[in-house]
Amino acid sequence: MLSLKPREFEELQIQEFNAMVQGHLRRKRKQDEMQAYFTYWQLLPQLGSKTSITPADILAPLYPDVKPDPKEERKELLKVFGM
Repeated sequence: MLSLKPREFEELQIQEFNAMVQGHLRRKRKQDEMQAYFTYWQLLPQLGSKTSITPADILAPLYPDVKPDPKEERKELLKVFGM
Protein backbone atom coordinates (compact mmCIF):
# COMPACT_ATOMS: atom_id res chain seq x y z
CA MET A 1 0.00 0.00 0.00
CA LEU A 2 2.62 2.56 1.04
CA SER A 3 5.66 0.84 -0.54
CA LEU A 4 7.91 1.40 2.45
CA LYS A 5 10.96 -0.59 3.44
CA PRO A 6 10.96 -1.87 7.03
CA ARG A 7 13.60 0.66 8.11
CA GLU A 8 11.68 3.55 6.51
CA PHE A 9 8.51 2.39 8.22
CA GLU A 10 10.21 2.28 11.63
CA GLU A 11 11.53 5.83 11.22
CA LEU A 12 8.13 7.32 10.35
CA GLN A 13 6.45 9.70 12.73
CA ILE A 14 2.75 9.06 13.35
CA GLN A 15 1.80 12.29 11.52
CA GLU A 16 3.83 11.24 8.48
CA PHE A 17 2.21 7.82 8.47
CA ASN A 18 -1.28 9.32 8.74
CA ALA A 19 -0.50 11.77 5.93
CA MET A 20 0.71 8.92 3.71
CA VAL A 21 -2.41 6.85 4.40
CA GLN A 22 -4.69 9.83 3.73
CA GLY A 23 -2.85 10.51 0.47
CA HIS A 24 -3.24 6.88 -0.56
CA LEU A 25 -6.98 6.96 0.20
CA ARG A 26 -7.38 10.19 -1.80
CA ARG A 27 -5.57 8.68 -4.80
CA LYS A 28 -7.72 5.54 -4.56
CA ARG A 29 -10.93 7.57 -4.47
CA LYS A 30 -9.77 9.65 -7.45
CA GLN A 31 -9.08 6.46 -9.42
CA ASP A 32 -12.51 5.09 -8.48
CA GLU A 33 -14.15 8.35 -9.62
CA MET A 34 -12.36 8.10 -12.95
CA GLN A 35 -13.40 4.47 -13.39
CA ALA A 36 -17.02 5.32 -12.54
CA TYR A 37 -16.94 8.08 -15.16
CA PHE A 38 -15.67 5.78 -17.90
CA THR A 39 -18.03 2.99 -16.84
CA TYR A 40 -20.90 5.45 -17.18
CA TRP A 41 -19.91 6.28 -20.76
CA GLN A 42 -19.56 2.59 -21.61
CA LEU A 43 -23.02 1.80 -20.22
CA LEU A 44 -24.81 4.83 -21.66
CA PRO A 45 -25.40 3.42 -25.18
CA GLN A 46 -26.98 0.27 -23.71
CA LEU A 47 -29.13 2.17 -21.21
CA GLY A 48 -30.56 4.67 -23.67
CA SER A 49 -30.87 8.43 -23.58
CA LYS A 50 -33.72 8.55 -21.06
CA THR A 51 -31.72 6.99 -18.24
CA SER A 52 -31.20 8.96 -15.06
CA ILE A 53 -28.03 7.15 -13.97
CA THR A 54 -24.92 9.27 -13.36
CA PRO A 55 -21.28 8.51 -12.56
CA ALA A 56 -22.09 9.45 -8.95
CA ASP A 57 -24.69 6.65 -8.86
CA ILE A 58 -22.04 4.16 -9.94
CA LEU A 59 -19.56 5.48 -7.36
CA ALA A 60 -22.04 5.63 -4.44
CA PRO A 61 -21.88 1.94 -3.39
CA LEU A 62 -18.09 2.15 -3.07
CA TYR A 63 -18.19 5.03 -0.58
CA PRO A 64 -21.40 4.92 1.45
CA ASP A 65 -22.01 7.76 3.89
CA VAL A 66 -22.18 5.65 7.03
CA LYS A 67 -22.30 7.69 10.20
CA PRO A 68 -21.73 5.81 13.46
CA ASP A 69 -24.53 5.71 15.99
CA PRO A 70 -23.35 7.67 19.08
CA LYS A 71 -25.43 5.53 21.46
CA GLU A 72 -23.95 2.34 20.07
CA GLU A 73 -20.42 3.75 20.28
CA ARG A 74 -20.96 4.81 23.88
CA LYS A 75 -22.32 1.38 24.81
CA GLU A 76 -19.33 -0.34 23.23
CA LEU A 77 -16.88 2.05 24.92
CA LEU A 78 -18.43 1.40 28.33
CA LYS A 79 -18.24 -2.33 27.67
CA VAL A 80 -14.54 -2.12 26.75
CA PHE A 81 -13.68 -0.21 29.93
CA GLY A 82 -15.89 -2.45 32.09
CA MET A 83 -18.25 0.27 33.24
